[in-house]
Formats: sequence, structure tokens, C-alpha cells
Amino acid sequence: MFVKHTQDNSTSGGYYELSIEFNPTGDHQRIVRALEALVQESIIHVDKEKILDKEVKLLLNNYNCKIAIDLGGNIVDAGLFIIRVEDESDWIDICVPQNALQKIYPYRYPLLPSINPWILEVDDILIYLAKVIFQSSPFDFAMVGEEVTGSMGVGELRLQDIYKENYLLPRDLYQEFGLSEEGEEITDDLRLYRMKEEG
Repeated sequence: MFVKHTQDNSTSGGYYELSIEFNPTGDHQRIVRALEALVQESIIHVDKEKILDKEVKLLLNNYNCKIAIDLGGNIVDAGLFIIRVEDESDWIDICVPQNALQKIYPYRYPLLPSINPWILEVDDILIYLAKVIFQSSPFDFAMVGEEVTGSMGVGELRLQDIYKENYLLPRDLYQEFGLSEEGEEITDDLRLYRMKEEG
């Protein structure tokens, strides 16, 4: 298969993101296990040793580095961020520049599946990465979508928010909301609730 590397060095235009919450903050090993699982994935292109060798640094401070993701044969530059919010949660964020998406897809704004059906492919790739991480290091909540980082946390999530973005909920959370029969099963203990367009 022909693979094209689409570089994007800009920071403008916003991001399309996978944001994963580990609550409460401070469990270093959850983050380490998540990173170890992520960097072993064939669709992730990164200096594995460089990331894993910096475990101590990234666990003590907010950390970011460049990675690349295979989006259907296009290798796209992205950002990997580890964010610790003291006394709240730790987050792993994977951020794909929208400028990069514009170069490989028939991009139209807003990023709704009805006018950008290709976004479902991007969603599925990021959801797959969430699954990989969850199987090695179960998280408490995750989101996939445009600029989702910091927009919602497990402590703020309400039933009426479900389907406003792509949310991944572990068993305890979806059972609490009475959503065991809704959404899509990702693993035995993780379900996806895809965003529903209004109107």
C-alpha cells in the first residue's frame, strides 16, 4: 500500500482529538500502561524508546511530543499530550491538526458526518486507539471530536450530554446512566455513544 506522510507544522485551525480521563489524578502506573499500549500500535509512528524513557518526567509535569498516525494510508502528524490537573484527573490527549485533515479529505466545515462522511473513518481510528489503551489501562471517560480537550470531565457528565459528542463510557458509568442497552460495545466493559446531529 502506498503511504503518504502529510506533515503539518502549523498550530492554527484547531484540532480533532481523542481525550482520555484517568480519575483521580496521581496513579502513575495507569498512565505508563496506557502509553506502553499506545506506542506498540502499528498505526502510531513514534520513537517508542524516547517516549517511554521519559516516563518520570512526563508523570511529574505536563508533557507533550509529536507523533504520527496512519489515517487510512496517510501518515498524519499529531500531538500527544499528558496533562495532570492536580486534585482532579490525569489526561492523555491525541490531537490531529484540522489543517492536516484538509489536505487528505474533502473537508467541509462544520465537521458533521452528514457533510463529511470521511470523519467517521477518523472517529473509528481514534476510538480504536481508545480501545487499545482501555484494554491495558482502563480509564474513567473518553471523548472523540473537535476541540474536546477540557470540554467535559466524568464529574460533570450528565445524561442529557450523551450523544452531544462521541463519548466512551466504562461499565460503571454507562450502568449508572441506565445506558447498558444503548450505544455500541467496544469491549465487554466499554461502550461508545456516537454524536447525534441536531435537527
